[in-house]
Formats: sequence, C-alpha cells, structure tokens
Amino acid sequence: MARSDRSSPAARETIPEAKGHRGASGRSPKNMVWIPAGHFLMGSEDFYPEEGPVHRRAVQGLWVDHHPVTNAEFRRFVKDTGHVTTAETAPDAAEYPGASDDQLVPGSLVFTPAQWSGAAARLPAVVVVGP
Repeated sequence: MARSDRSSPAARETIPEAKGHRGASGRSPKNMVWIPAGHFLMGSEDFYPEEGPVHRRAVQGLWVDHHPVTNAEFRRFVKDTGHVTTAETAPDAAEYPGASDDQLVPGSLVFTPAQWSGAAARLPAVVVVGP
C-alpha cells in the first residue's frame, strides 16, 4: 500500500496487521505499521565465535514507521514527548567500574575490558610511519 493510503484515518483503522493493537489514544498511530510478535534465529556460526551459537529468540509486537523518519519529524517527536536518546544519556558508572569521569559523558562509547580485548583481537595490525 502506498504511504498516502495509510495516512488517512479510515485507512489506519482498517490496516489488518494493526487490528487489536492501538496506541494510547485507542487508534493506530499515524503513519505506523504494527509488526506482530514472533521468533527469529539470532547469531551466526559463520563469523566470530562470540556470535554463536545460533539460538531462537522471541520479540514482542511493536509499531514501526511506515517510512523513514526525517530529521524534522524526529525533532517534532522529541519536542512533543521529551524523549532523550541513548546518545544524550551519560553511561552509568556502575556498569563501567574503573571508567574515568571524562569517559562517562553523553555520546561516549565505553568498553568493558572483556569487550575491548575481544574487539582488539579482531583489529588488523597497524603500522605507524612517522617522521
């Protein structure tokens, strides 16, 4: 169905995948599609050892936007809801013992020693040539 077909109130009320799944207003959220709960196989036996074993996982049903969200739409969403992204939230010091305060800032990426050693093991050797 084209995007415009789902944007009308009548169309939102008749989307089969949304039947019985309404937003807080009791209606289907505008320009969104309901993805029902289901199962999928997570992991891989083909690449890195930490990606295995392949195992079955369950996922709850969720709403997704029918089309990619624009910056303007996301800005409106943040303004309307007060949503704060993960990138705007400082990492919790309790989850990263030993991390310095200058590492625990919004937008930072902090690895535990085990995560770092696993990542470092996969990095190619680098030769630095300098003056």
